[in-house]
Amino acid sequence: MQLWGICIIIEIVPLLTRFYEDVLHLNGDGDEVYAAFNIGGSGIAIYSKKAVVEEMSSAFSKFWVLGILQ
Repeated sequence: MQLWGICIIIEIVPLLTRFYEDVLHLNGDGDEVYAAFNIGGSGIAIYSKKAVVEEMSSAFSKFWVLGILQ
């Protein structure tokens, strides 16, 4: 199995971006809504919860129903 990437949805993107910058010793590419890290063919994407709710709610609605996202 190969990991292609991880998507994290959080309320404060810059806070988690700074955390991963410190841990990975990499600069994140993005802003307050979205940030990404490329890690040797895999990646970490960090999205604002507000942006997900407003712009991508239909794509993520099944996760809210299952209780994965709250």
